[in-house]
Amino acid sequence: MSRLLWLCGLATLAGLLLGLRALWLSATYVTSAAATVEGETVTLTSPAEARLLEVVADSGQEIHAGQVLARLDREMLEAGVQQAEAELAAAKATCERAQAELEVARHVAFADASKAQAEMRSAQASLAQAGTGSVYSRVSQGERVRQAEAELARARAELELAEKSRPELIAQARAELTEAEAVAAKAESDFTRLQRLRERGWVPASDVEDARFSLDVARVRLDAAKERLNRVETGSQAKLVDVARQRVASAQAALALAKAGQYEAANSRREIVLREADLQQAAADLARVSRVAASVKPKEDEVAAARAQVKRAEAALAVARRALAEGDIRSPVSGVVVAHQAHQGELVARGAPLFVLLDRDRPCWVKALFSEYQISRVKPGQPAVINIVAYGRRALRGRVEAVGDVAAARNPTTGSSAGRDRPTGSAAEIAVKLSLDDQGLRMVPGFSARVRVRVR
Repeated sequence: MSRLLWLCGLATLAGLLLGLRALWLSATYVTSAAATVEGETVTLTSPAEARLLEVVADSGQEIHAGQVLARLDREMLEAGVQQAEAELAAAKATCERAQAELEVARHVAFADASKAQAEMRSAQASLAQAGTGSVYSRVSQGERVRQAEAELARARAELELAEKSRPELIAQARAELTEAEAVAAKAESDFTRLQRLRERGWVPASDVEDARFSLDVARVRLDAAKERLNRVETGSQAKLVDVARQRVASAQAALALAKAGQYEAANSRREIVLREADLQQAAADLARVSRVAASVKPKEDEVAAARAQVKRAEAALAVARRALAEGDIRSPVSGVVVAHQAHQGELVARGAPLFVLLDRDRPCWVKALFSEYQISRVKPGQPAVINIVAYGRRALRGRVEAVGDVAAARNPTTGSSAGRDRPTGSAAEIAVKLSLDDQGLRMVPGFSARVRVRVR
């Protein structure tokens, strides 16, 4: 009887110790039996559409970096290069043709626009000169004579300079333009100021009209100065002398008319009406030319599209040449052929997977799934004990590298989400990545494992 009691006590003590150990383990470790060995893999794809002439490597074969695994049909790759070169040549020809058509369209549009703008400026100048004639009708005969004499003096001075020195004539024309700009700016400022004063009733309307008259005269002189400077800068010396002589003759005739008092407002008004009609016609021609110039934009779009096509053709040719250079499919890593997905004689598409390689130069690691009730205790850096099923009870050291942010599938080989696949009410599982000290053991991706992470 005492022996039986002693055995019962011993069993009770053993159960108590086991219970205490289980409590200690549960407080110190979290455990996952859903763990697998993972490796870094590389997928080789076909660089172009071609026939697979030869497959050298097979699944499970050990390989080294640079080793030929398969060969593509070089004739098909060379034909691809030739086709890409032909497409590039055609794209360049199209681009050159579009560029030539654009240059022609631009030249025509520019010529038409230049002509229309010149006619517009001429019509504006003619109208301004006609307006000057009507303005002169408000000027006293003595003032007209003085203006004509001053103009004659300027014309004679211009002729003298033209006969001697073209640079001095240009300098004089620029000085006259500067003076005319200053006078026109002052006249416009005075006119604007008097307009504002008139709106408040502080000056009579006649003052505003006089200011408008002065502004018109200043603008006419400014336009004449601009035209003269342009003529002086662009014309030859012989032409400038001829123009200066014409200006002297014109000034002499104007002086004679001024002295004779032959300024009639009616004739000036008729001249203005005619010049306004010319200006309207010139404006209509300029608007028409502007519409024609708008047709250049589609040509520019065609050139842009052709240039883009050339770039695409150049990129396609570069890809074809690279594919020809890579006709021998070589391994970029040393390791093992996990799988090959193409067979000799098969026509493979560009980008089609050919081989999956395990990179032996990069260490394997373990992917473990932990319950959402456990994951809050798992942190990067925690040590772990890993048991690979293939190596029995042998304990390997590991360390937590990263903790996933989303729920993972229980089977690491599937891409489905555990959140969708797990039964209703069951706990989600989070993937944890652990480093592995394999101690020289041969690790194969897919080996099952059991993981204990020390959390305290």
